[in-house]
Amino acid sequence: MERFFISLPIRVVFPMILFIAFIIVSLFEGYVEKEAAFRKIEHEYKSNICSLTGEFQELSEYFINKGSINLIERKIANLSANQFMNAIFLIDPEGKIIISAQKKFKNDNYLIAFKEIAGKYFSKLSKTINKLRENPKMICEVSEDKNKIISIAPILFPSKDKRLRPSNVGFLFIMYDLEGIKEKHKKDIIYILISELGIMLILLGTIYLFFSKLIAERIEKLLNTVREISKGNLDVKVELKGNDEFSVIAGVIDDLIRKLKKFIKYDYLTGIYNRFAIENNIKEILRNSEKNNRNILIFMDIDNFKEVNDTFGHNFGDILLRIFAKRLKNIVKCGIVGRLGGDEFLIFIQDTGELDVKKTVETWMKELSSPYKLKDNVIEISVTAGISIHKGKNCDFYRMLKESDIALYYGKKKGKSVFIIFDDNIRLQEEKRIRLSNLLRHALEKNEFYLEYQPIFDLKTEKIVSVEALLRWKSSDIEYIPPSDFIPILEETGLIKEVGKWILEEACKQIATWHKKGVTDISVSVNIDIQQILEENFVDTVSQIVSTTCPDPKLLKLEITESEAMKFPESVIQTLRKLNDLGIEISIDDFGTGYSSLSYLKMMPVTYIKIDRSFIKDLPKDKDDRILTKAIIELSKNFGYKTVAEGVETKDQLIFLKEINCNMVQGFYFCKPLPPEEIEEILQDDHNYFRHKWRL
Repeated sequence: MERFFISLPIRVVFPMILFIAFIIVSLFEGYVEKEAAFRKIEHEYKSNICSLTGEFQELSEYFINKGSINLIERKIANLSANQFMNAIFLIDPEGKIIISAQKKFKNDNYLIAFKEIAGKYFSKLSKTINKLRENPKMICEVSEDKNKIISIAPILFPSKDKRLRPSNVGFLFIMYDLEGIKEKHKKDIIYILISELGIMLILLGTIYLFFSKLIAERIEKLLNTVREISKGNLDVKVELKGNDEFSVIAGVIDDLIRKLKKFIKYDYLTGIYNRFAIENNIKEILRNSEKNNRNILIFMDIDNFKEVNDTFGHNFGDILLRIFAKRLKNIVKCGIVGRLGGDEFLIFIQDTGELDVKKTVETWMKELSSPYKLKDNVIEISVTAGISIHKGKNCDFYRMLKESDIALYYGKKKGKSVFIIFDDNIRLQEEKRIRLSNLLRHALEKNEFYLEYQPIFDLKTEKIVSVEALLRWKSSDIEYIPPSDFIPILEETGLIKEVGKWILEEACKQIATWHKKGVTDISVSVNIDIQQILEENFVDTVSQIVSTTCPDPKLLKLEITESEAMKFPESVIQTLRKLNDLGIEISIDDFGTGYSSLSYLKMMPVTYIKIDRSFIKDLPKDKDDRILTKAIIELSKNFGYKTVAEGVETKDQLIFLKEINCNMVQGFYFCKPLPPEEIEEILQDDHNYFRHKWRL
């Protein structure tokens, strides 16, 4: 019941409750009124009949003693004229009816008349009269069913000895139709009840009108205001005068609206527009955009903002965001500036084409990148921006936001600290990325991945000591896709974890295959991603694969890039140590391109340092590359690490690396990555196969 009522508006519930209460009260009052009226009728008519019986008893005895009953007969005839008088009998001591208003019963035995007239009361009446013969007294009462008034009075008939005996006692019997009287008065009772109900209805209407005026209207005002607020309209005000509870609530709502306007419209941290406000404002401007208007949306974020939080703490990050937002607000003179969240900001400008977007954004980025003083620290940052430009009304906020976000993404891929304007070329790249992403989700189950292997040579023995397993993808729906295109997508989508596990299994199976064919001293290097390392059960997964597939854990080497290792150094070091405990050797790949901390590097259980190809490609001509490569080799040697030079493509590079005591090399100078069958042939006679390559 409660659920039903609270599901309805109060303006419906209140009248409903009033009406239900009215019905209940009316029914109860009608019942009480009727019963009271009937009790009054019973009492009044019983008194009359009892009084009449007493008078008639005296009169009957008097005239019977005088020997004249004519007057009694006339009196009974007069009383019988009353339509509700059922029967009046004067019964002699012998039980014979001597006087009756109904002539047919005259001289009949009273029992015969009782059966016909009294009906269901016959048995009780008979017993009552028998008792009265022994103990004569007047009885006047209402029947149990409240339908009859029955009065019986003893009449003393004269006898020779003048004594009272059962043999000389007769009876006066009167039965009055109380039910008929009630029916006669029922109309009067109904009229009274209708009058009372009318008064109650008038009272109910008055209460409802009072409710409607003082309560329902006020509730409706509050309700309409709340509806407007729920639609996002905060330009409303509840105007209720008075000191009642509704006026207090109205005042609270008005106060909340004022506060909501501030919190909904402005970012709590920086004080500039938040996403809600900037989105609504831009949508409004775009709706009213003219044909010659140019709409420019710039999506900008702070590069490596996480490092600020990690290095200085989140409170410093908040200070930086506040200063950055203030600086951004100051440099954007004509436009809308807002914060999406985190370190992401939006700038919207509308012009007619006179603004030099590239030059303006370049100037802004330069000003935004100037040093920031955070308490006692001075830090420098860079920003990356994505830009979407549309003309006239042919644009939509969400489309522009998506395009600028995509442009920002490509700016981050280019190395950050740049701005990219979204164009058809980026659209095509993004469409390709989305298509590749969709295809990659099913590539593993379709068995579209395969591995190729590139040999790694020892510069002293001039023999192959290891091979690197490299992932390849051949889709039936698209032409050849280079790893540089699809591996980043695997990393973005998280598919790299599942695919990485498959690579480990395939590499270990290949080790086992070669081991059976007698190639027992060639290890296989497998690249692992940071997402795999951070998996809680990664070490257990590797252990299970190695124990069930690989004949010797030392034949499996795992490579992780320097930049990936430095993202979560403590977790990476802990996991690498566990892997090293399994007998697996670790390599740091692309060394020199990241920002390694030597304190972390010395704690890592590393066996090999792979020098990135960017340092090798210009050897030995480039002086800086010569110095850096030699320094890396010397540093690694001092740490006890072996070095592997990647991307060796010329004889001059090979000679230089040999002169500066690099341990191992790999690259196209010797061999491009090959399928396992071709690599297997080379492994069986690698010295003769590459003999001409070693003639320096």
